[in-house]
Amino acid sequence: MVGLGCVRTHTAPLEDKEGYYRVIETATQGRLARIRLNSGDEQTGMQVRVTVDSVSWMTPDPVTRVLSRRQSVPASGVREITVVRHGKSTLIGAAIGAAIGFGFGGLPTLNHSSGASMSVTRRILLFGSAFGSVGLIGGAIAGYKKPVRDIFLFDEYLADSPSLLLAKQLKGTQVGVDEVVNRLRKMIAGIDPKQVREEITATNIVYRIGDTPFCMMSMEGRRVNLYLSVRQLDVADPQGLLRRWSSNESWFSITPGGDYEYALSLILQAYRRVLAGG
Repeated sequence: MVGLGCVRTHTAPLEDKEGYYRVIETATQGRLARIRLNSGDEQTGMQVRVTVDSVSWMTPDPVTRVLSRRQSVPASGVREITVVRHGKSTLIGAAIGAAIGFGFGGLPTLNHSSGASMSVTRRILLFGSAFGSVGLIGGAIAGYKKPVRDIFLFDEYLADSPSLLLAKQLKGTQVGVDEVVNRLRKMIAGIDPKQVREEITATNIVYRIGDTPFCMMSMEGRRVNLYLSVRQLDVADPQGLLRRWSSNESWFSITPGGDYEYALSLILQAYRRVLAGG
């Protein structure tokens, strides 16, 4: 059953990759897709076409905004394609909201009325319809804000694929958490591409200098937790976000819309301390 804000991960059966590609093409017709590359870059487009050799998509002309330009990359350079389905979640939200609204408006009328006269029936329908309409609109708005996301993985045939492991970690998280993770990954990797090494495991993402970890990231509900290899007392933290994790470690969390630059400042202090051998 599809729920609001759910994330569905799709993997290709080795015996029918062509069929998998057709599913992706169908899913991106009329919907915006995010194409995430192995390099870490991300592109957006519609009408995705997938072959064994390449992945292409349509992008709008910068002037007319009409889909008129097709871009292409080698299939080996694509990590995953994410399709956001606002329509389905909006319909689900509207249906749930209407049902709750009708029940909220109609049942009290029924409980406070005696007999099953025609006037009582009309009152039930009147109040139920009124509250149902409000519920329908509210549910539709809530559904639109929590779209269904389909993630199509391209290196799924590897059991320990980073994309597959990350998709499993994101499963069950709320809308926006994936964007927080992606942004933090880019920021941490950009600290020093030659020094920083990222390792995605089944439960978290670890960042190391050589073999020594300085930051660990995990996802939970609507937040991303970051664990730093530095004591709380050794970090300049004017906002007071850090909490003690162990005798030599601390942690804090960030949610969608949080202060990424401040989060990076805390991570940088852990990185520099580990780099200095402290």
